[in-house]
Amino acid sequence: MEKYAIKFLFQFRVVSTEECKMRTTEEKIVLFHINSKDNNNFFEIANKRAKEDEFNYLNDDNNMVYYEYIGIVDICHLGIEVDDDVLWYDIKTLLTPMERKNKILPNISQLKKRIFTK
Repeated sequence: MEKYAIKFLFQFRVVSTEECKMRTTEEKIVLFHINSKDNNNFFEIANKRAKEDEFNYLNDDNNMVYYEYIGIVDICHLGIEVDDDVLWYDIKTLLTPMERKNKILPNISQLKKRIFTK
């Protein structure tokens, strides 16, 4: 079995009297294990999985909100070069990353706000 991480893009579309072009979106990374025999319909399988996550609800303003699948943003093959607990990786060239780490990395307090709520 081959292991892939796929980054999907979804949007929250609010139906109201005023159409808003700016929308809240979500990128979701999902892990896939694919048999070699499924390679021909790999994207069909991935798109079907993402479509299953769509839902809708009525918000506090009594407007319908649709959580809609837009498409695949990126894909990463997780081969033998990665450990079992690795879900995503990206290799790129950056200008002096170690020397600029304070500028390119968020500080710990910013990261904590993303996962810890009071």
